[in-house]
Amino acid sequence: MSHRLEVGVTEAVPGALPPLVSRVVEAWPLLDESDVKAVSAQLLGAQGGITIYDGSGPIGEFERAMTERLGCAYAVMTNNGTSALHSGLYGVGVRPGDEVIVPTYTWHASAGAIVSCGAIPIFCESDPATLNLDPRSVEERITEKTRAIMVVHMWGNPADLDGIVEMGRRHDLKIVEDCSHALGASWRGQAVGTIGDVGCYSLQGSKVLPAGEGGLMITDDPAVRDRALVLGGSGRISGQVGDDDLRRYTSGFGVKYRPHPLAATIALTQLNRVDDWNERRRERFDRLAAGLADVTGVTVPRVLDPAVRGGYFGVRIIYEPNELDGLPMRTFLDSLGAEGVDCVTSAMSCCTSCRSTQRD
Repeated sequence: MSHRLEVGVTEAVPGALPPLVSRVVEAWPLLDESDVKAVSAQLLGAQGGITIYDGSGPIGEFERAMTERLGCAYAVMTNNGTSALHSGLYGVGVRPGDEVIVPTYTWHASAGAIVSCGAIPIFCESDPATLNLDPRSVEERITEKTRAIMVVHMWGNPADLDGIVEMGRRHDLKIVEDCSHALGASWRGQAVGTIGDVGCYSLQGSKVLPAGEGGLMITDDPAVRDRALVLGGSGRISGQVGDDDLRRYTSGFGVKYRPHPLAATIALTQLNRVDDWNERRRERFDRLAAGLADVTGVTVPRVLDPAVRGGYFGVRIIYEPNELDGLPMRTFLDSLGAEGVDCVTSAMSCCTSCRSTQRD
């Protein structure tokens, strides 16, 4: 049986022999004077403000920048990644009673957004080699009630989009890409999030493009964008929704997913540096993968041939105890810890506070 490990580094224990691994900490997010100046200008400028109702200002600027970067027609910024997922699902027409297939291995927001639509999450198996959803398991779970498939690109590693998109077309299903971890990842040279019917990103403070809190939904379908605005963008409906029938819902459907303009401002300044950060993380990941390639008992999750990782939100290592004569994981972890490597078992930890609760 395989187990997922989260790998980090820890400080030496006083009085003990020096560990082989020394601790190097890099604070995240990386903020500099450009972020401070941009936020100050938004707060104090003549066109500034801390609430923007109509999606203009830095919110609209960020949306335009992301459509150009990703190569999509429409982008809707939201207040977090979960609301982006809800907007995307609602945008493609997921209704109460529908079923949406989602992988077993993901953050709870993937399934939670489905429930927010009144729909039913149907869990499929995840491929232990990639940690992404298994297309064969997806096919087995399609029923007459299935409306969509949610593809999660776990830890920035793109899932098998060829198989999922073909399956979606064959069964007339919508494809929603959860790209919360994967800004900068691509499949056959095309940005993830632009291959399905809708793509959703997280701009939470620990992600590769941090806004503090924020999300982004993208699509090429104007009807999807209109429905997303009617769900959560009440101030934008009368001026931006193209569908005459939907424009009459001027106050929306009671959900407000309006992003904070200061978050959009931070996202814009951070966007100038995201490619450099992805490249630095890519170099570190490649070094780690190469170093572990011949180590018995651990495996780096497989990256499929047409894919390029991105985001690098986290790195998970698969522990294979059978390759070490059944060595208990606790013994394995303690041995690494003695050398300065802080490893924890990880069902789905995403931050320091989560990790500490999942060590055992």
